[in-house]
Amino acid sequence: MSWKVDQRGYFQRRRALKTLAPGGWLNDLVIAFVLEELAMRAPPDVALLEPQPVFTAAMLQDPNALKDMLSFPRAPGATPLATTLAAAKLVIMPVNNNDDAEQAGGGSHWSLLAYRRRAGDTPSRFEHYDSCSRANAEQARAIAKCFIPLLQ
Repeated sequence: MSWKVDQRGYFQRRRALKTLAPGGWLNDLVIAFVLEELAMRAPPDVALLEPQPVFTAAMLQDPNALKDMLSFPRAPGATPLATTLAAAKLVIMPVNNNDDAEQAGGGSHWSLLAYRRRAGDTPSRFEHYDSCSRANAEQARAIAKCFIPLLQ
């Protein structure tokens, strides 16, 4: 995510960082920033997805449409995300409980969905980490269902 100026002339990241002040809420811009920073240091077989494609999967619930969308490179010469996902040994996906496609940046709880690709006889699997027990379990299942064809 680059520094983008919104319609009011504010830097999105600066605005996002204000959400970390006491009484603020962690939002998708901050999570995207952290995952982007971590991705630059991650091994090549680890994919850290930003909230946008994960939210798209949750809203679409159509693996074929998601695969088509992620098959195009983000920039000239870049590897399409679908190709990266097909080879990654570990895929990290932030999950939000927003169920309204019209409400970008909505929701009130974040959790983490991980896909671990195993070799040999050990089956690959999804793991869901949620600090509120199973608060985002439904969303995590929908996302896993949409992503599984891209991961196999």
